[in-house]
Amino acid sequence: MEKFKIVEFEPCYQEDAKDLLLELQTHLLSLGGLPPKPTFRDEYLPYLLSEIKKHDGKIFLAVKNSGAIGLVSCEIFFGEGDDAFLIDPPKCGFVADLVVAKDMRGKGVGKALIAAAEEFFVSKGCDRFELTVFAPNKPAYEFYIAQGFETRMHYMMRKINR
Repeated sequence: MEKFKIVEFEPCYQEDAKDLLLELQTHLLSLGGLPPKPTFRDEYLPYLLSEIKKHDGKIFLAVKNSGAIGLVSCEIFFGEGDDAFLIDPPKCGFVADLVVAKDMRGKGVGKALIAAAEEFFVSKGCDRFELTVFAPNKPAYEFYIAQGFETRMHYMMRKINR
């Protein structure tokens, strides 16, 4: 197994984080996802950082040889949206993005990032851990199932023919 460590996001990893997030979007596009704007690489990370701040979250990176090889973004939600109508709304840890560099997949990086996210969510008193996975991304779905996640809901879409 290759050696890497998990660290909190720092600005020195900004370019690596942008590259990883673009790699994720490019991969999703190859599976039938929607194309990102040409400005995605430079605009998404600042947006993500603002969402992380707004939702008491963190970004963790897997780092090897001083470069980031994986990323997980974590946010906390409590009593928001539909949950506001529940008697006892859960405090929910949510992963918005998880990406491992293509050449580092299958080497424990994703597992380590999920473990870091879960440890963070536990430290924040979360009741559950949620994420979404793009349905055509079968390897990611199988990875999450192997990590103990279960399908809770199917989010469906249909294109409108004009």
